[in-house]
Amino acid sequence: MQVINAPAFASISAGGDAGLEHTCALTATGVAYCWGAGTSGQVGDGTNVDKLSPAPVAGGITFASVSAGENHSCGLDTNGRAYCWGTTGSLGDGTAVNRNVPGPLGANFTFKSLVASGRGGCGITTGDAAICWGNATTPAVTNPALPWNVGDGRTYTSLAPDQRFTCGLVTGGSAYCWGLNDYGQLGDGTVVTRNTSQLVSGSLNFVSITTGGWHACGRTATGATYCWGYNAHGEVGTGVFTQGSNWTPKPVKSP
Repeated sequence: MQVINAPAFASISAGGDAGLEHTCALTATGVAYCWGAGTSGQVGDGTNVDKLSPAPVAGGITFASVSAGENHSCGLDTNGRAYCWGTTGSLGDGTAVNRNVPGPLGANFTFKSLVASGRGGCGITTGDAAICWGNATTPAVTNPALPWNVGDGRTYTSLAPDQRFTCGLVTGGSAYCWGLNDYGQLGDGTVVTRNTSQLVSGSLNFVSITTGGWHACGRTATGATYCWGYNAHGEVGTGVFTQGSNWTPKPVKSP
């Protein structure tokens, strides 16, 4: 169904969970709009109600990107400053309150990319460091409501945060993961939770990586795809419903 008189969007991001889905989008001039579930303030228009059509995000911020998470949203302005709005613990501002308008992260980082996911998010700074907050941090973090610097000195090119763990690619294509590891989703051959970034096993170089709750997948330059982690529904793609043998990357079976 076509939305009449909707703004012309240059990018769009869908998020949410458990019936609280919402969407955010950005115009070519940097104006952010969100719609859908809004009870946690994730629409960002200053209200806490659902929106049936795009509502402009409050604050007059010119955004370079926006990303919809679970019950929150985040965006980068044109100077690389990060803002989030929505449910407490997901916003990176160190507080325990919901916000229905954008607020800055609780640390002075300048980012070149950012992605919201689960109840948190991650960004890559202009110095190529990985910064995470909320559920995308590790269990060792004292205050996950504040941004946490992975601090491994590696040069990150992309990040894929999810529920309680994060994976990322560094220059050259090696993959590193950190956080909860109860199903081998870190890909290091163990089910040991890691408070520091761990190299994904297999000496593989990826051009993209993605996470999906309790598993992760990466794609190589030749188009080969590997997955690892939870496999109760066949999400690793090996053709069998095995658990316990997917703690390292496995090639996805050909159709």
